[in-house]
Amino acid sequence: MRDLYEKIKKGIDRRASLIALKKELKDDAKKKVFLTMTGNRLDEIMKCLVDEDPKVRKNAAILLGKMESEDMLPLLFETYQKEETRFIRTDYLKAMEHMDYAPYLGKLQERLQELRSVQAAPEEQKHMSEEIRMLQTMVLKYQKPEVHRFTAMDQAEDVILVTN
Repeated sequence: MRDLYEKIKKGIDRRASLIALKKELKDDAKKKVFLTMTGNRLDEIMKCLVDEDPKVRKNAAILLGKMESEDMLPLLFETYQKEETRFIRTDYLKAMEHMDYAPYLGKLQERLQELRSVQAAPEEQKHMSEEIRMLQTMVLKYQKPEVHRFTAMDQAEDVILVTN
């Protein structure tokens, strides 16, 4: 882990080093060792969120999310909002998913409404759908929909079923 972190700090093959470090940190015990090794400072990984390589940004966001540090939330949310590469946006949301993102709920709802109101180009549809699903999941964690009670058992109704 130390060698991988040093490579990240020096900017040597950052993408591969982040991927390898991400695999190493699947175990909670190794996360604790890593945090102790870095003195609970993840500055070098945070710097990767502004790297020119989108996959470096993606892996840095995922790695920061694995650390589940509430201190990372403002930075993750800020970089999520600025991110222009569509396939990475969902990874920022996944990184924030296990944190207390309630203060950002309003902005997440706005983003969800914005995405629902635009028609994506065919090549962006998959990534846009993933982002919408992730946003819906996150919003539903804090805002449960109202339950509807069906009361018209004796009334006949026509039903139209629609699928995507």
